[in-house]
Amino acid sequence: GAVNIPVIEGKLALRVGAETAGGGGYVANVNPADGSVLKANINSNAYQVVRGTALWKPNDWLTITPSVVWQRAITRDVDAQYLLLPSFQTPKTVAEPGRDELIVPSLTASADLGFADLTAVTGYYQRQFTRTLDSTAFDNLALYAFDPLDAALTCTDSGGNPVFNSPPGLFQALNQLPSRTFYSNTVRQWSEEARLASKPYEPGGLPFSWLVGLYYSDEHTTATDTEFVSGADTAFSRFGADPADPTVIYGAFPGGFPGGQVYRSLMSYDTAQYAVFGEGTYYPWPNVRLTFGARYGYARDGEKTDQDLFYAYGDSGQTSSVGRFYPFIPKFAAGWDVTPDDTV
Repeated sequence: GAVNIPVIEGKLALRVGAETAGGGGYVANVNPADGSVLKANINSNAYQVVRGTALWKPNDWLTITPSVVWQRAITRDVDAQYLLLPSFQTPKTVAEPGRDELIVPSLTASADLGFADLTAVTGYYQRQFTRTLDSTAFDNLALYAFDPLDAALTCTDSGGNPVFNSPPGLFQALNQLPSRTFYSNTVRQWSEEARLASKPYEPGGLPFSWLVGLYYSDEHTTATDTEFVSGADTAFSRFGADPADPTVIYGAFPGGFPGGQVYRSLMSYDTAQYAVFGEGTYYPWPNVRLTFGARYGYARDGEKTDQDLFYAYGDSGQTSSVGRFYPFIPKFAAGWDVTPDDTV
C-alpha cells in the first residue's frame, strides 16, 4: 500500500509505499532410501520493498526531492527436482539459500535561475547478493584420489607399483562428502550529474536553446567465492592420510585444505567515469530545429583478483589491471514539425 502525507501545505509533502509477499514453496527434501520427508517446502521465498519520497519547496524558485527505495528478497532453497523421484522431491543434502538486498537513495534539486534552470541529481546504489551453492559434484576430492580397492581406478608405474598412496577407504569417504560454496557479491555506486539548461524556445523569442552539464560516477564491486568440503579434514585424519601429500591427493600441497576449505577468491572492480557535455539547438523557423552537441569523457576501469588453496591449481596470488578510456561522442539532429501531430 501507499500513503500520501501533506506536511506543510504548498511546501512539503511525503509519499511512502510498502509491499511484502512470498511463496510457500512446493519442493520436499526427502530421504532417498525410504522416501520419508526430511523438510517440506524447502523452496519458499519472501520479499519486502519500501519506497519513500518527499517534495520540498522552500521558496518559489527551488524544489528539492529526496527519495529512497529499499528491497530485500530471501529464498530458503532452489526449486530443483530430481527426475528419478516423484514430482517435487529432491534428495540433496546441501541447502542453497539466497539473500538479495538493495537500497537506492537519491536527491534531486531544481532551481529556476531566471535565465536558465539548474538541476542536480545525486544518487547512491548498493546491492548485496549472498547465496550458497551445492558444489558437491564440482569439489569432489575423490576425483583427485585413487582407490587401491578398485583396479580400474589405480595408476601404476612400469613396475606395477601404485603411483598414488591413498589408504584403503579414503576414496570412498571423500566421495561421500558434501561441498558448499558461499558467494557474496556487493556493488556500490555514487553518481552526480549537474546540468544547466536555457528556457525552452518560444516562437517570437531568441531562436536558440542550450544545455551544458557535468557527470561523475564511481562504482566498486567485490565478489568473494569461498568453498568447503565438509568433513575433509576429519576424513584425512581418520585414515591417517597427509592432505599435503601429492601421492594421496593429486596436486596437493601444504596448506591446501585448511579446515576443509578448498578454494577462496576475492575479485574487485572499480570503475570511475567523468564527463562534460553540452548541446545547442537553433530554430531557423518555429517548426524547424537543428541541434549540435558533444560529450567528452574519461573512464578508468581497474580490476584485482586474489585466489589460493587447492582448487586454485597452483595459480595463487594477486593479479591486477587498469584500463583508461577517453570517449568523444558528437551529436547532430534535425527536426521538422510538419504538423502539430507529425514530426520528421
